Amino acid sequence: MRKQRPGEAGAQRPSAVAAVVMLGLACAFAAGARAAPPPSPDEVLSLLGFTAEEREALRRGEIVARDQAILREDHISAAVAMHLAVPVEALHLDALTGRNLVRDPNIAAVGSLRDGAAAWQGQAFGAEEAEEARRLREDRGGGDFNLSAAEAAAIEAGLEAGGGAGPEALASALYREILLARQAAYRAEGLGAIAPYRRNGATLRPNTGLAAVSTPKNFALLGYFPDFTAALAGFPRAERPGVAHGHYWIKREIGGRPNYILVHQVVAGGADHAIFAMREYYVGHTYEALQFVMLALPAEGGSLLVLVTSTFADKATGFFNDLARWFGQRRMRDDLRNHFEALKAEPAESWPVAEGR
Repeated sequence: MRKQRPGEAGAQRPSAVAAVVMLGLACAFAAGARAAPPPSPDEVLSLLGFTAEEREALRRGEIVARDQAILREDHISAAVAMHLAVPVEALHLDALTGRNLVRDPNIAAVGSLRDGAAAWQGQAFGAEEAEEARRLREDRGGGDFNLSAAEAAAIEAGLEAGGGAGPEALASALYREILLARQAAYRAEGLGAIAPYRRNGATLRPNTGLAAVSTPKNFALLGYFPDFTAALAGFPRAERPGVAHGHYWIKREIGGRPNYILVHQVVAGGADHAIFAMREYYVGHTYEALQFVMLALPAEGGSLLVLVTSTFADKATGFFNDLARWFGQRRMRDDLRNHFEALKAEPAESWPVAEGR
């Protein structure tokens, strides 16, 4: 069964690559984004704290994950590494076209947002998601969805106006409007335009966490790539040559619930490295925001892949915070391992081939 394409209703579990492409980017951004050479695999593994035993496990073909330092009480961070029999150039092209998102088994559906509202046509809460639509209709801010006060008011007003649509269709239409407005604001103003929301009596601001993990001070891997980091941290006003931007929506099931998420992906690389960041700047429920950076470096037989991810969960305190972090950390490592296992299982012919090869 294939992963859902943009414009199809409902979510399908992926088993093959769907067509989510940004045509022309591969040629336009083939040049590397930095003049200095990238770090060596050993440098990167040392920076992230991988031990000698873990590096030996990597050489044996194992996937190795380890926790990373946290910035605040609701922060979870982990790193995962493995060797993959795929050249760096293929991984670079894969990210440029957005196919890396389609390959992720944790993502049920994905679509490009380069065409704006058209990308959402057909996306709706289906009959099997009536409970999710009900949750949205009843959310007045601070509930199950990460809605700002203005967004919650817009939902209420839209429900009162009606319009003849059924409850699931009306909830879907109102939610699409919110997501489109969030995306438009972010593309115009960047992190500063991300609206805060209320949860458990507190005002949460996802942009602060995302800003923190977009600097080398708090995300050391970025220190090797100043142009890439500037383009990520300063979006949309810090364009750099050789750094490409892609905008997507994804649908992921979390806790048995569908979760629509807005994604900004930043990509750079060439023959000697590929680096890309995925920033989830609006998340429907469960956590505030997520950002990961994946780096691929040439290694014997293909590439060394290292992925470092940071997520910000809803705030808790004391024992419950420690327990939530333990479960969250464990879930994150499991998801990262599943993603890397899926990459290893991909047939060689499914990866893109650079021109001239």
